[in-house]
Amino acid sequence: MHGEGRKTIDRFALDTASNTAFMRIRLKTAFGDYAGIVSSQDLNNVIALRMPQSVQGAIIAAFHADRLEPYVARSVERDAPVPIENPFTQIGDLMPKSRSKQDVPVQRSIACCATLENDPVRVGMLLQVSDDA
Repeated sequence: MHGEGRKTIDRFALDTASNTAFMRIRLKTAFGDYAGIVSSQDLNNVIALRMPQSVQGAIIAAFHADRLEPYVARSVERDAPVPIENPFTQIGDLMPKSRSKQDVPVQRSIACCATLENDPVRVGMLLQVSDDA
């Protein structure tokens, strides 16, 4: 169903290109297609745009689900941390703009970047506002 709606929007040019890209991200988020967001050919172009917080949060949450959660699962399996490179390098420009009051996956992503960048001030600030238990 969501494919037909997207095709209709594209075929009739019912919206601007940026809004269409935002809608695609929202649709993929609604259907749990995080890998589709992370691997999107348009992602670099979308990241360069000014976007609503909901889209920004959806992109960060997709990277959290696709890149960070598997790392955490491997670490838990081994009962020890597994070495990690920053899973958010591709969307690094979004991280400083993101708000710590967004969903828990976004908060965890911001904390991960702050930790990997050895930024104790940002980590401390996040601990004060985090909804994560």
